[in-house]
Amino acid sequence: MHRNQQYQQKGAALIISLVLLTMLTTLGVTAMRSNLLDVRIHNNTKSKLVALQCAEAALLAGENWIWESTERPYEVEVVPSQGANQVWVLGTAALAGMEQQDAAWWDANAWSYGTGLSNAQNYIGCSQTPYYIVEKFNVAAATSGNVEAEISFGALASGSGYNDYFRITAYGVGTLDTAPVVLQTTFAKPYN
Repeated sequence: MHRNQQYQQKGAALIISLVLLTMLTTLGVTAMRSNLLDVRIHNNTKSKLVALQCAEAALLAGENWIWESTERPYEVEVVPSQGANQVWVLGTAALAGMEQQDAAWWDANAWSYGTGLSNAQNYIGCSQTPYYIVEKFNVAAATSGNVEAEISFGALASGSGYNDYFRITAYGVGTLDTAPVVLQTTFAKPYN
């Protein structure tokens, strides 16, 4: 009988070892899955931040283009030519829903970041070229400093002491192509 007790103890040790091994394996697999989820969350967050930087770079390029222009841009209702100093008319039907469009639409209807934009892919990490669209409000008198009070939608003629107001919309995509960002700003430029 003493011998049977020894065999029973060896069997119990094997079962306990297998249970512990199963528990440790389960814990390891769970920790690995949790870690992979954390990596995915980190990559998505990084991609969204990069997309924001790409869109901000394009937004700044639009503001710089307006600021550096010496003549008032012409408003058109078809894809404007940057070299011909043209911009979109504010509220053109072709631009409706632009925030939901893909990169192919932006490529056909917007301007790329320019010479520096090709560098945006290298320096910022954009997976696609950032784009921007410039739309022009009608002329407004630069008197009160209040943008809403100054926008008159055609009530005033252009001339000395007037600001032109532009809406710039920018599109940027991060490292994963899954989280595009669209930003908008209003920009005023005084003309003499």
